[in-house]
Amino acid sequence: MVNTFMKFEYKTHLHKLDGCEDHCTVFAFSDPVDAKFAAACEHLHESSCQKCSLVESCVPQIRIKLNDISTNIPDQIVVELTYELDNSEKNLVDWKKHILRTIHQDQARTNVLKNLHVDQGLVILDWAMKFLPYQFRETQSDFFGKKGISWHISCLVTKSDNDEFDRQCYVHILENGSQGWFSVANIILHLLTNIKSTRPTLKAVFLKSDYAACYHCTNLLAFIHQNNGQFSIKVAEYNFSEAQSGKDLCDSKTGSCRMHIYKYANEGHDVLNSRSMKLALDSYGGVKGTQACIVSVNAEDEPKTKIRMPGISTYNNFNFENDGIIAKKAYKVGEGHVIKTSTQCSETISVERVYKLEVLDPFSQDQPISGKLHKFADSRIEDTHDQQPCLEENQPIAENSMNISTCSTSSAYFCCPDFSCDKVFATSNNLDRHLLIGNHNYRKNTISSMDTAVQIYSSSCIDLQKYHENVIQEASHEVEISVNSRKGWGLKSKRANVRFPDKVKTYLQEICASCEKTGSRPDFIALSEELRKATDENGHKLFTIQEWLNPPQIKGYIANIISKSKSSLAVKKPRAELQEVNVDDDEKLSEVVAMLEMNDFNANAVGIVNEVFSAVNI
Repeated sequence: MVNTFMKFEYKTHLHKLDGCEDHCTVFAFSDPVDAKFAAACEHLHESSCQKCSLVESCVPQIRIKLNDISTNIPDQIVVELTYELDNSEKNLVDWKKHILRTIHQDQARTNVLKNLHVDQGLVILDWAMKFLPYQFRETQSDFFGKKGISWHISCLVTKSDNDEFDRQCYVHILENGSQGWFSVANIILHLLTNIKSTRPTLKAVFLKSDYAACYHCTNLLAFIHQNNGQFSIKVAEYNFSEAQSGKDLCDSKTGSCRMHIYKYANEGHDVLNSRSMKLALDSYGGVKGTQACIVSVNAEDEPKTKIRMPGISTYNNFNFENDGIIAKKAYKVGEGHVIKTSTQCSETISVERVYKLEVLDPFSQDQPISGKLHKFADSRIEDTHDQQPCLEENQPIAENSMNISTCSTSSAYFCCPDFSCDKVFATSNNLDRHLLIGNHNYRKNTISSMDTAVQIYSSSCIDLQKYHENVIQEASHEVEISVNSRKGWGLKSKRANVRFPDKVKTYLQEICASCEKTGSRPDFIALSEELRKATDENGHKLFTIQEWLNPPQIKGYIANIISKSKSSLAVKKPRAELQEVNVDDDEKLSEVVAMLEMNDFNANAVGIVNEVFSAVNI
């Protein structure tokens, strides 16, 4: 029940004016300590949601049942189950916060597109998954050991005079360089320069990306703010979205580009490097609304900076002003913290020191056709029975006029792919516009499609329905948390630095060494289970519950071991030293010297003959 509710229904409950503390986004993102990151709600939080309370109370309910039967279970199994319950309770709360931040941070894109002017644009940035070299005829031996090609996708959304959104995508194929902030800074500079050359009326852009370390870092933000006046187009804002959200335009364009490359390769071509990859993207007129280029960024030119921005891991929205950067923890919640310009300036991050990008193959000279999302048409669609007017985005089909089965089977309508959104459109262009803006209309009714299915099934299983209702009511009564203590519960919490015990470190180092010898890859989930069940020769547990590690902790520690081992194995290139060698002592060397002397003799003889013939005019 909790899993289904979190997946499909919880996001439909969220609203900034809701009276429930689990639903009100302003209340959830208002910092109870710092007033700069808090906003006052004009309503009281007196209501409660039974299903939302169940998310936090389901694990305590299971823990109570476990304590009732713990006398019949071995102590070691009880300890392991308790450990699993503690982790599950934390993961459920983190999942709930993640959904809340996803919905709230996506409002930044919606508001930017809603208030977008003709001289402004929205740029969504994302590193696509590395492209593995692809051959038309590939042997099994060629399949292994491939090195992926890095490519960066940038989607520009602008608004025309007739209220149409134009989409233009730029693909930067990286010949050399890493997916770090230095490469991103060079790509942004190159991108803004090309946009200005093709769209000279553009004056400001709003950047948006996910929470990756190459984007959300002090160096990149300080570089943008310090050199914003020198950019061809000013960067007004930088909004970060939650993981796995906010970059659907880049993902869809990445899929189109991949299919275009595979189509080119399946006609008898090999795509093995960046050159052939760009050739494939430009083949047959290229992908509509997409340009590609090949660039190279030398990682050794990356400047070494020591700029610090305290609390940057908790900031998600940045406004670039003349006197500093306004940082906020949540979109439009509080006035934000002003980071002064004097604390972020450094000569090492100037444009001259950072912009080292080398364009190996530029964008094509011919301006491609931009992808357009046309204004909603007023035409009418024909149905087998009657005609109905074309539906606008703000006028979805009512639920009573079309049920779910009709929406999924009828070809005359286009439904939003979001299961919780009830909007239906008459044309695909209207659906594309809706997906671009992201203005979903989540169902406000308390009964979702899953609840409807449960009610239909419970008509023949009345006892099961009563049992579920009792569980929800009992859970909602037992969870009583004060409003003041929960204020700001949706904000990211700081992770405590935990030092691993030496005994655990030694154990993992031995496993890592054995994997390196055998060439096998460590299974982090199996290692986490092994730490709990490892025993000595007497059958006693090697590690206590305080020494147990979860799979992400093990993965991070082993990755640290591997990186240190690689750095220690890195040696300097040996110098070439010249030594005198006796030719007679080396048989092969004497043969080479004799051959070189013979070639010189033949060349001299030919030269003498030519001089003689030229002297006698022959």
